[in-house]
Amino acid sequence: MGTVNTNSDIRDLVFLTRKDVMQILQISYSQCDKLFHTKDFPKVLIGGKAVVSKENFEAYMDKYIGRKIPVNESR
Repeated sequence: MGTVNTNSDIRDLVFLTRKDVMQILQISYSQCDKLFHTKDFPKVLIGGKAVVSKENFEAYMDKYIGRKIPVNESR
């Protein structure tokens, strides 16, 4: 831990952390936190750490192409 993934590393990942999502979307921690707490965001908790599978993240983002993600709708 403590290292930042490069773009080539992200392509090889199965699960994305908040830091990975922040890097991919170029958003702040608070924006990412809101995204992870959005009602339909496909996160899972592994040992208390929230992650999202790369496949589910990509499907989630595809669902919102051209639309605003409703980050204010908390679980």
